[in-house]
Amino acid sequence: MVHVPQPLERIIPKIFKSMAVSKSDRFICTFLNDGLVFEEEYRLQFFTDKGYSRYVCDVCGSPFWSLKEEKNCGDTPCRPFTFIGNPLLKEGIQLREMRSLFIDFFEKRGHEKVDRYPIIPRWRDDVLLVSASIFDFQPHVTSGLVDPPANPLVISQPCIRIVDVDSVGKTGKHTTSFEMMAHHVFNSKGKEIYWKEQTVAYCHELFTEDLGAKEEDLIYKEKAWIGGGNAGPSLEVIGGGLEVATLVFMNMKRDDKGDIELEGGKYSPLALNVVDTGYGLERMVWASLGSPTIYDAIYSTVLSPLYGATGISDKIREITYKTALETHATLSALVDVGSKSKIMELRRRVAEDLKGKGVEISSEELNGFLDLMERIYVVADHSRAVALMLSDGMVPSNIKEGYLARLLLRKALRALQDLKVDLSLEGLVGLHLKEFDDILDYGKKDKISEIIQIETGKYEETLEKGKRLVSSKLEKGKIGTDDLVELYDAHGLHPSVVQKMGEELGSPVDIPDDFHALLARKHEKESVEVEAEEELDLPATEMLYYSDPHQMEFEAEVIYSEDGRVVLDSTLFYPEGGGQESDTGVLIVDEKEHRVQSVQKVGKVIFHEMDSDIPKGTKVHGKLNIERRRSLMGHHTATHLLLGSAREVLGDHVWQAGALKTPDYGRLDISHYKDISEEEMAKIERIANEKVLEGIEITATEMDRKEAEKKYGFALYQGGVPVSKTVRVVQTGDFDAQGCGGTHCTNTNQVGMIKITRITGIQDGVERIEFAAGLAAVEYVQKQESLLKEASGTINVPPAQLPKAVSRFFKEWKSMKKELERVKGEKAGSRFATILESAETVGKVSVLTDVSDLDMSGLRALAKEISSKEKMVAILASGVGGAKIVVARSTDVDLDSLEVARKASLVLGGSAGGGPDFAQGGGPRAEEVKKAVEIALKEVKALLA
Repeated sequence: MVHVPQPLERIIPKIFKSMAVSKSDRFICTFLNDGLVFEEEYRLQFFTDKGYSRYVCDVCGSPFWSLKEEKNCGDTPCRPFTFIGNPLLKEGIQLREMRSLFIDFFEKRGHEKVDRYPIIPRWRDDVLLVSASIFDFQPHVTSGLVDPPANPLVISQPCIRIVDVDSVGKTGKHTTSFEMMAHHVFNSKGKEIYWKEQTVAYCHELFTEDLGAKEEDLIYKEKAWIGGGNAGPSLEVIGGGLEVATLVFMNMKRDDKGDIELEGGKYSPLALNVVDTGYGLERMVWASLGSPTIYDAIYSTVLSPLYGATGISDKIREITYKTALETHATLSALVDVGSKSKIMELRRRVAEDLKGKGVEISSEELNGFLDLMERIYVVADHSRAVALMLSDGMVPSNIKEGYLARLLLRKALRALQDLKVDLSLEGLVGLHLKEFDDILDYGKKDKISEIIQIETGKYEETLEKGKRLVSSKLEKGKIGTDDLVELYDAHGLHPSVVQKMGEELGSPVDIPDDFHALLARKHEKESVEVEAEEELDLPATEMLYYSDPHQMEFEAEVIYSEDGRVVLDSTLFYPEGGGQESDTGVLIVDEKEHRVQSVQKVGKVIFHEMDSDIPKGTKVHGKLNIERRRSLMGHHTATHLLLGSAREVLGDHVWQAGALKTPDYGRLDISHYKDISEEEMAKIERIANEKVLEGIEITATEMDRKEAEKKYGFALYQGGVPVSKTVRVVQTGDFDAQGCGGTHCTNTNQVGMIKITRITGIQDGVERIEFAAGLAAVEYVQKQESLLKEASGTINVPPAQLPKAVSRFFKEWKSMKKELERVKGEKAGSRFATILESAETVGKVSVLTDVSDLDMSGLRALAKEISSKEKMVAILASGVGGAKIVVARSTDVDLDSLEVARKASLVLGGSAGGGPDFAQGGGPRAEEVKKAVEIALKEVKALLA
């Protein structure tokens, strides 16, 4: 029996008719609040056999299946949690046991266990974090391009969803990190393993027979699912008001030419029918323990010291506060806590409910208690997410996934500071590393602690400079959301910090309730620029450069020629790509050389940019610039050696962030959380050169993608993600293996010397290694040696004694500089006595003016001397080497020196900087110095009047 509201029954025939759906399609259409889906997708024999009926929720309008007659779907916010204090599942199942039960269940039913994937999806370039288990297999497996690692498979995948970050602590259920347990099936045409019926049957059996849920407590709610470029019908499994699992039947892909529309996007059928399930490990543990919140269920190891440090260990056991916490968690299911007003509404309902239960607690005391618990839960939750991110090799920075790591880390630091407890974030993260060592790498504890300490220091530095930035913004007007985003993105200033500074400066600042989610969405959806490729009806160019990288001559035929661009049927010329510059050389026709200036690849076609035209059909003899090719190969292989060495010295969090290989030098950008020291640089360089001397064979093999990932892991994709079923793996013995399309030496001894020329931090979290290899390295060393000899000759000492001699000269220079400053000070004191005689008195303040030949340091010294006295203002100027002006005042004088200096500097054609007590300015108009002093004096008099 299907229970459908009367209005829906009336409109179904119209929809059916407008879509012209044939009877053979067996689709009955219905509307949900999230779009059009196909009701027939949910008409399962399983539901019929079990006696389930279909209802429509009287709150949200969503259809659902239940054994007993229900008015609503049982999901939040349609119904409160009912399992708190009354567990939905078999009682007392802890996290490790729950994971083991799930995996064992599906292994016994023919599923192969797959190890969890990293939280950073290195195998794809369209998302920054893994937020669902299906992300592990999108887009290459779900599209049918690559075989899955097993089929069917079972996995427990750690995930992070920062878009929920603003709800953490405010509700009892939101977490930023979680494990999504799942069983996946990839059904190809004509080879179905199992589909909807078996998926629902497995789910039902797991919950009712293995986990002890009552059949009548489980509800299956229909919902169209969209994610990661795919879509399909799904069933949300709900018990006690809590969604414990989602069963997705993925059968559509995003396609601008598709004829199925969902949430504003167009979709077409997927080549595979994918079973994509997601069982929330932490939620299932919560449903088994029935604790007040999910945090109490899974973070007890970290909550214990937090309770102790805040002094509420005993309080939370008291019936009043325990009941308040349970009531808050239960009713939070009914409220969207996305705004402060909603939170206050929730707390009013909690207070009313407590009063009805006879629990006496004032509104002030309740709000204070819940505020404190919220901060504690935030710290407990965020510290585990930070542990997961850093354990998986994420480096905090201002870009990509590093930005999200820093956002979460700083939010945890702020929450911890607000608690005012003697606990460190690295200490709490360490507890998580130990507690969850089955999914986190406890061996990285020391390195992770170092990263957190460095980030804490950077955060404190940010706070120090923040007030000046906020003050500058407020001078221009009210601070809005865009300003808050800029202050956070560019300067690391959190809105709560900005708000506090605004209050101190007398200007209120409003913060959006979903600020962190807003930032996360902004940075998670960074656009990937895709260049439009030319559509040419040309066959793929045969790439001879892969057959033998040392071959330098070849024969070919021109199959396309237009505007100086030539396509050959085959070529040895390597096209620009992967950070490697292209080959150059000549194409010879009847002994005439046509110069190849650059080479580009469009799709599978290689274009040669020529200095002259060659007609289509012409036979050519190609010759590469041998020295250029060999140098490019050497620099590319050296890049791999240096990256492998950097990972060995610095850690496996090191990841290639960019690279450039030219004939003269190479450049390698890597992720790292601090400056690389001289000692570390020397170690990296030494290891790379040791590998050169070892004469290791280098092989390039086209491998099945699945096998390559299984053998080498995702460190394979240092240079990017290939869109193909196979991967070209460049392997340097047992030292390094990378997916790479570039040209390489066939043995490390062909690289020659590798010399790191410079290491710089190009942005926070990214270090740039510049280097030379082979003859280019020799030339660099020779040049440095020449400069050393020249410097030694200049001061007439042998090169070996140069450091000592330079140190001696530097000390002497410093001593002379100190003496010069002393003399200037004496001169300033003498000058002060002279100009004091001509000082003007304004009220009780003496205003001293002077135009001299002092340089800026002399003017500053004199101004400092004057302003150290009581009730004095100095206006000092000089026209030597350009116009300069300094304005300073005593601490007991109410005057803005900067305002005066700015107005005077306008006459000089420049500007001024500084603060209220001291400012300096200038400009190119030295002839206007006296006039500038007059204007400054006039302004001072006006301000002091």
